[in-house]
Amino acid sequence: MAKPKLVAIKRELKEIEICKIKTDPNQPRKKFDKVKLEELALSIEAEGQKVPIIVAPSETFEQDGTYKLIAGERRLKAIEKNNQKTVIAVVELDNPDSFLTSLLENVAREDLNPVEEANAFLKLVKEKGYTYPQVAKLMGKSNAYVGNRIALLRLPQEVQLLIIEGELPSSLALILLDKELKQEDIVSLAAKAIKEGLTSKRLRERIKSLINERKAKASGVKIFSEEEKLMLNAKKNMPFFLEKLAEYVILIEEMDPIDRKVFFTENFKKSDRGLIKLGLAKITKRAVTLIKSLDEMEPGTN
Repeated sequence: MAKPKLVAIKRELKEIEICKIKTDPNQPRKKFDKVKLEELALSIEAEGQKVPIIVAPSETFEQDGTYKLIAGERRLKAIEKNNQKTVIAVVELDNPDSFLTSLLENVAREDLNPVEEANAFLKLVKEKGYTYPQVAKLMGKSNAYVGNRIALLRLPQEVQLLIIEGELPSSLALILLDKELKQEDIVSLAAKAIKEGLTSKRLRERIKSLINERKAKASGVKIFSEEEKLMLNAKKNMPFFLEKLAEYVILIEEMDPIDRKVFFTENFKKSDRGLIKLGLAKITKRAVTLIKSLDEMEPGTN
């Protein structure tokens, strides 16, 4: 299928009354961070509007002089917060595809979350007649990037919401698109990935373990789940392991600060240092709860 032709668009810069601008329900961007919106409002109040929004005459322009918003809804919302009556806008005339203009603007500014991007890319494919490679070239992305974004839409709505909220990275979400996983598996694993701070490797191990456990159960063979294995190891090795871990932590913590940095730099690559940091953070967060439980036990309890 041939790529739809892009035509030259006539533009003019002008100041428009905000009350004359209608937002477009087909805008690619759906979610706005309240904190960032407030920060932008303060910035515009202090320094003025540096970047114009983009609008086009609405279908009823001849009757009421209104415009439809093409790009810059976050800027418009921020300006409205400051109780300004007008906004600087680029008015596009004779634009046959305002959705595409809006999408290009948002992608260029990295204003879309992965799910918003996915929906926008899919709309270009289904409604505008673009192929995946054409979308990729138009957006300045790789074919794999576009394919992976659209693949996110196969995830359950609950998981897509976690991506939108920024709780689940799209890189981890893509791992959950295993054909052997059920919808409820995906939702459960997504929650565990967030709660436990799972890496890509650990998430793949969890998926493999779950699938193997299910196959074994179907054939009548008992296979321990990851949680069961951890519990068995905890019962057997926890006192010894914690004692050794404490020795490691004390030894390294008592080093001279410069020596400590050298120790981590020379012995661990960046990804391993990240895992160590994550592991220590998890222990620190939960150790108080475990100590409290031990303190509350009856004297003489084993």
